[in-house]
Parts: sequence; C-alpha cells; structure tokens
Amino acid sequence: MELYRYFSSHVFQTLNENQLMLAKPSTLNDPFEACFNYKNKPTESTFRKILRKQLTTYASYLEHKKQFPNEIKNKNDYKEHCRNNLEAYAKSYYEEYLKNPNAEVIRFKEIQDWTLRVSCFTATSTKPEKEVLMWSHYANKHQGFRIKFELPENNGKFFIKKINYKERKTEIDSLAQLDIVTKNTHMKILTTKSSIWEYENEYRMFFPYTLDGHYIVKKGVDDKFRSYCPIESNQVLAVDFGLNCKESEISKIVNLIKNRKDYNHVKLRRAAYHPTDYALQYEAIRV
Repeated sequence: MELYRYFSSHVFQTLNENQLMLAKPSTLNDPFEACFNYKNKPTESTFRKILRKQLTTYASYLEHKKQFPNEIKNKNDYKEHCRNNLEAYAKSYYEEYLKNPNAEVIRFKEIQDWTLRVSCFTATSTKPEKEVLMWSHYANKHQGFRIKFELPENNGKFFIKKINYKERKTEIDSLAQLDIVTKNTHMKILTTKSSIWEYENEYRMFFPYTLDGHYIVKKGVDDKFRSYCPIESNQVLAVDFGLNCKESEISKIVNLIKNRKDYNHVKLRRAAYHPTDYALQYEAIRV
C-alpha cells in the first residue's frame, strides 16, 4: 500500500540509513490514545492472566534487566524472575487499580510501551485542503518533509492497520480481553480514535516486540536511544518538501538522492500555493 509520512526532522537519517524511526505509543499526541470503557471490573486473576502474556515481551525483558542487573543477566534469569514474581506483580497492579479508577487504562498504556512500537502514516488519497493541516501539525509548520512509501500490509515483522474514528470510546467486557496484541478487541482499542482526528486519514504501523524478537535500538540524532525499523530503498517512492522548507535542507536531500543509485526512481517535489484555492499543489524538482 502507498502511504505518506510527514517529518519535522530526521528525514535525512531516514533516507541515508534506510531506517524508519518508531515511537512508543505513550509519546503520541492524542491524550485519549488507547482509552476505553469497560463493562465488568477486573480482578486480581485478570491482571495475572494479562501479565503472564505481557512479561514475555522483549521490551519487558530489557526493562527488567536494567532494573535488576545483578539478578537478571540473560533470558533464562528473566524467565525465572517472572515465575517467582508473577503473583506479587498481579497483586500490586490490582491494588493500584482499586486506588485509582483510571489505573486500568494507565496500565494498558504502560503495557503498550512494553509490547509495541509504532509509526504513523496518512493515506495518499487525503484531499489537498486537508493536507495543509497535516503539513502544519506534523511537518514543522510546512518547514518539513513528506515521504511517500510503498509498504506491505504485513511482512511478518510489522503490520499496518487503518485508524477508525468514532464519537465514543471502545467498550470491552473486562481487562481479560487485553491479553495479547493480536486480539481483535486489543487492536480495536489501539486503532480507534476520536472523530475530531478524522482529517488525518491515518494508517498505523505496529511493530510488536517478543522475547525472541529482534529490532534496531541505537542513539538518534538527539543522543537518545530510539527504536528503528529497516526499510528498503525501493519502498521510498517520493520526497516532498514543505512550502517553507529551507533551501539548504532541500539541497541536502536532493544531493543524497542524486548520489544514491538505489534512489534513482525517487520523485522529488516542492509544495506551492494553489492559484485559487486554500490548498497546495506540487512542483517537480529535477535532479
């Protein structure tokens, strides 16, 4: 499928290193991400069931290894730690839930940071007048960039889902439904947003972590550790530059594309004012 992704920064690194930066779900800009309503109150056994699944994730392993460096030195140590502490964790989470009516939502969001990384895209069919908002909100007020990708819906490492927009939150029977990331109810929560975001026409890449999985973690341009997904050069179809993108930034990307034979197919365009409408049009840049 063909999708756009808007960038305020790090577009050069994305193209130069063939790696797409992923985000923790908790860092997304909608405070209602992963919110839901429930019909039945969870019990301590509910949390035990959820944790039995979620503690198998690779991100959870790394987090616990960092927290207990003397006790956890490898995956076998971690598995033993989980077996010995599952009951205590479940009791702690349940007690926290009893004290805080919103604890189950907070915990669910925390679990997403353990189990997932995401990247957000928008449909290429988005209307020109709505693109103006996307450039404003996600490309540094039209000073940034947009890359057009061709990505598989599911390649065994990540999968892409269309975001649905609703007036009300997703309702579930109990937290027991949230045991694994592939559950229909689980994904329904993660792919449902308020209708006020409908202009984004969003598609979301989900990159699940498992204890035996592999993903790229390294320091980003801001010297903080980030997660990345490898991309192939032929998956990059086009690069668009914002209306207010600096000439120096444009030249930097144009030169990169020009000097990479594997990017010979990539089209370059710059946004321009539409002559009559409150919309954008795009002018080709010759390499």
